[in-house]
Amino acid sequence: MKKIIWIPIVIIIVGVVIAILSYTTVGAVNGFWLARNGIEITNRGKLVSVDESYQSFNNIKVDAAYFDRITLKEGEAYAVRGSNYENWGGIDVKLDGDTLHVDSRVHNVRFGINNLFGRGRININFGNLNFGRNNNWLEITYPSGAELGEVQVNVSAGDIRIEGLTANTIDISNEFGKVDVSEAEADSISLKLSAGDLGGDDIKADDLTVDNSLGKTSFERLHFSGRCKIDSSAGDVSLGLLMAENDLSYSLSTSLGSIWVGDSKSAGSTSVRSNTDASASLDADVSLGSIRVRFDR
Repeated sequence: MKKIIWIPIVIIIVGVVIAILSYTTVGAVNGFWLARNGIEITNRGKLVSVDESYQSFNNIKVDAAYFDRITLKEGEAYAVRGSNYENWGGIDVKLDGDTLHVDSRVHNVRFGINNLFGRGRININFGNLNFGRNNNWLEITYPSGAELGEVQVNVSAGDIRIEGLTANTIDISNEFGKVDVSEAEADSISLKLSAGDLGGDDIKADDLTVDNSLGKTSFERLHFSGRCKIDSSAGDVSLGLLMAENDLSYSLSTSLGSIWVGDSKSAGSTSVRSNTDASASLDADVSLGSIRVRFDR
């Protein structure tokens, strides 16, 4: 049994050594595959860049495998800039009606563990360990005061930064990395992260849904008028609300951790406040970690 356990470890070590040696000679190694037929070194390919400006767009849809960073922010014009390696999905931009589409996904390949039990292989991707040679980034800008419709960003890995965004709906999904949102306003906001830190400041929404499987969740100057639902499997949750406690109903629970509401610590694993006159509700459920809620108004 011990020999079986050591076999994949040895293969990974050998693959890392081979990849490093290849990288130092050609400077283009992305990672390697552990497959049934052995070890396969992958190559980033050539760098593909884009720099486009538009008269306007109303919706944004991003579907990407991996960028070091993705930024949506206010700028002088409706525009998209960025670059990515060809074998990491490249970068394909098009304007379809009033919707900006950005596609940079390697289809049928996932970042990280790739269907280990279904295909019998593991993809080890070095990502940020390329000693500063990564040039894969994406930046989308819109004029100050622009009000967008639907904004969707779906990424397998990378850091996502949203700044100064007003839209009807904001839907952000990331598997590995960070999600940071500031000065955003929407009817509905959904933020989902599998592993990493998630949070932001100066966010206003009717309804807010947050799902962070592994990592810290932290918001400052957060306001919602409807329902706020936060789920975390492992990681502390900290909320600074621009709301009064009397204007809110809440249900807070943690399986292992503490609950703080204002300066008061809950004696148990749950804290519930029912307010039939309140239009806003907060539901936070943490499996492993503490919950802290502050009222800053």
